[in-house]
Order: sequence, then C-alpha cells, then structure tokens
Amino acid sequence: MLAAALTSPAANAEAALAPGLAAAAAADAAAAAPAPGRMLLDARGCCDYEVAEWVGDAVLRFLSVAHVLFEEPTARDKQLSLAAEQILRNQSLYERAKEIRLPELALCRPFEVSATLPEMRKAACSLKDQANLVESLLGGLAETARQQALKDGQADPLRRALEAASHFFTAAVLPPRPPAAPPPPPWAEQLRRLNEKMPPPQRRGRQPPPDKQLQQQLQEQAAALCCGLGSELDLHAACPALLLEACRWNERDTFQRLEFEGDAFLQAAVSLELVARYPECDEGELTHLRSCLVKNLHLSRLLTRRFGAALAREFVRDASEAHRRAIESFVAGVDTTSGLSMLEVLTLTREAAAADAAPPPASAPRHDRRGHDYRKPLGDQYEAIVGLVLTALHGDVDRTWAVFRRDFFPPEAEAAEAVRVAEVE
Repeated sequence: MLAAALTSPAANAEAALAPGLAAAAAADAAAAAPAPGRMLLDARGCCDYEVAEWVGDAVLRFLSVAHVLFEEPTARDKQLSLAAEQILRNQSLYERAKEIRLPELALCRPFEVSATLPEMRKAACSLKDQANLVESLLGGLAETARQQALKDGQADPLRRALEAASHFFTAAVLPPRPPAAPPPPPWAEQLRRLNEKMPPPQRRGRQPPPDKQLQQQLQEQAAALCCGLGSELDLHAACPALLLEACRWNERDTFQRLEFEGDAFLQAAVSLELVARYPECDEGELTHLRSCLVKNLHLSRLLTRRFGAALAREFVRDASEAHRRAIESFVAGVDTTSGLSMLEVLTLTREAAAADAAPPPASAPRHDRRGHDYRKPLGDQYEAIVGLVLTALHGDVDRTWAVFRRDFFPPEAEAAEAVRVAEVE
C-alpha cells in the first residue's frame, strides 16, 4: 500500500523492482483484492495515484471536520472552517510528511530515478507533492479497506474504509498534542459522540420565545421531515432539539454545525461511491461527476424531490423575499416523478450552467450582483439534514449513506439508462 501511494506520475514508467520483490508484490496483490481494480499493485508497485489522492482529499476533509466538531463544541461556523483548514492546508501536511520522513521515501523505489535527476528530486520533495502523498496514502487505505470489506461480505464497508484511513490520520496527520494532554478518543468514538457536542438551541439576542403557532408549525414540519426520511429513523426520540433546529434554514450555530458535518460526509461518501461505480473514469472525470452531484443546484433538486415542493418551501420560510421568490420559481420547475440517472444529472447541470450565464429576467432573479446563488439555502438545508441523520445515528456512516444513496443513485433510473444504452449499442 505504501508503494502504491508513493507511485506518483513523476515515477519513471520503465523503473522495475527486483525480480524477487516484483513476484512478492504481484502475489500480495492477487491475494488481497477480489478483482482487478485501480488500487491493485502491478510489478512495480503502481496504482492509480491520482485517484487515490482524489479519494484521500475527500476522506481527509471528512476526518478533519469530524475531529474539529468534536474538539471545538463551542466554535462557530467560521471558527470551525478555520480549524479544519489548519489541518487540511498543504503547509501543514508537508510539515507532517517531513516528520514521518515521506520525502526520503519518495526518493526510493519506485522513485529511484528522482534521486539522480535534480528537477525530479526537487519536485518529489516539494510542498504540494508531499501533501499529495499524504492524501494518496489516506485514499489508498480507505479504498483498499472498502474493497476488502466487500470481499469479506461485511455490511459496513464505508465505516471500514474511513476507520482504516483514520488510524493514519490520527497518527500522522493531526498535529502532536501537548505532552500533558490526554490522547483523543478513536475517530469512531468521536463521531458517535457528536450529538453531545452540539450546542443547545438558541434565540437571537433578547428575542422572546417563539409563539405557539410557530412551535406548532415546526412540530408539523418535523413530522413531515421524519416521514420523508423513512419510518425506521426515530429522530423525535434520538435528538428532538436538533430535529426542530434542522427544520428551518438559518444561520444559528446548531444548524451551521449540522450543515458543516453533512457537507463533509457527502463529499467522502459520494467520492467512494463514484470510484466503485465508475472504475474506468480518471481523476478529472470523477471530479466533474462529484461536482455535479454535490453542488447546491443538485442538492436543492434532491431536497425538493425527496420531501416535496410544499415542505421545500417551508424549509426556507425565514429567507429574504428575494430568496423565496427565486426558490418558488426553482421548486416549481423540479420534476419529482422519477429518479435522475447520472447522464440526466450531467445534462441538467450543463443546461443550468447555460441558463445561469444568461441575464436573468427582472421578474425572476436568481443571483444578486455579488453572484450569491439564491438556491443555496435549499442545498444547505439538505446538507444539514444529512448531518442531522448522521448525528442521530451516532456516527453510523453506512446507515446514514443507506438513507441518502438512492437520492444520488436511484436504481430505477440507472436501470432505465442501462436499457437505453444497450438499445443504442
């Protein structure tokens, strides 16, 4: 796995391992995975480095966000983002890479040619390349563990993938703690206890408590939200306060933390799902697919399709008049009759980009002069609901993804698309 993660595009394609090592690497690879895949090692110890790095970037972000949410229970939205960025930035990863001596490893096989060519040696030890190596290790660990879990018939491949990466994340990515500080609990334990770290619902300034009519509206909205998520989730019992807080898009701390958590989780879960579903795609193609699936435009569409237009409007009742008018127009145009295949998502994204590039009608504004998307509250709302479910399920990533996977990859739409492709061929 180390050799696989260290095999960057800068490695000489003609470099070869010693015969004994090559045979051992081939034997290990054949025994480790169920079928040929992008994380298997060839005779040189190579794998799809760019994809491993791409997966690792998403996994690293989710692990960092979960860690920050656990360690900073009172931090606000911007403070959380800054704390996560301190872990994620290339300079931090580079410094940690030096501490675990990754630059030295990058000059060994299969990078041996780098040791004799000054420009390649400089590139292999640069700040960004070392940060990329850390991400590729995380991605390689996560994807290999996921494949092994599926081979073994395990029911929790996503947990095993993230947990495999979390050990390296804790030991080699997080900055060292002060000598007197107790060690952090395992990553899975941190995720399980995020419900304890959520701030209590709050009121703004000296505003009076909400009136009975608003409370009734929120209760009805909570019931509709739970119904849309499935009867197997008892969110009323698991986290009633968080449920009510997540029923309306707002800028308060609890909602923002749920959104922060849900956004990072979707990035990681969708990334691992795409790698499994589209083994022929390279890193650039996977990036485009993920961008179409997790951008606010598509999340807004998924929210409307899942919960219906009426509830989608209720989620953003507290938004400005301009937001509400734009959202009304958008929600009215969402087709809720059937699921969307990946091809249809790509087509809709392309059409929406072309529409957004044109001047909007004066009667139906979609963006303000600073380019703020008026549909963003719906996307934020979907992410907050994902964070709510993950928190209510005590960090069970596989059960959480099972709740939302069909939104992104509806089986009936994929089956219909496969039939159409077969007919064309």
